[in-house]
Amino acid sequence: MSTFILFGFCNKSTFVVLYVVPCAISLLPRKILSTVIRPPVSIKECEKRSSFIRRRRAMAPQACLLTPTPADPICDFKAQSVGSVTLEVKGTTGSALFNKAAYNGTAISLPVPAPTIMFNVVSGNTNLDVVYVFSDPANGAGTLNEVCSANTKLKDVQASVTSARYVICAP
Repeated sequence: MSTFILFGFCNKSTFVVLYVVPCAISLLPRKILSTVIRPPVSIKECEKRSSFIRRRRAMAPQACLLTPTPADPICDFKAQSVGSVTLEVKGTTGSALFNKAAYNGTAISLPVPAPTIMFNVVSGNTNLDVVYVFSDPANGAGTLNEVCSANTKLKDVQASVTSARYVICAP
């Protein structure tokens, strides 16, 4: 698994930025990193770019919350705790997107169709209802994944089954 970081440095005369690089590069000596020094920019521009880097860092993948439980007759996924979760659908044959989604009886607002959905997992056994749309309505396929540090694959999805109800069990 590749992990990425955002690196930035700012002072009155230089601005160094590596927007997305392998983590291993942060261990390289400063001499090697000096090859990416850009021409001087204004302090205002430097602060603007630094702010962008901080926002991007805040969007870094979080720890995974859900685990698929194929042998469990009740729960499709078990949550380690309550909290915010982001799911994405990835097409493997054609493209796949969410057309509708509802969690615990409440619609998840999203610009449809959308590749990701976000919701807050609550305690107990709750339903996640989704409707998928596929670019290949006959043979389309994909995977449902949690957007997290391990990019956990939760389920395979098929164009032949465009709607699904998943039960999420949380402590």
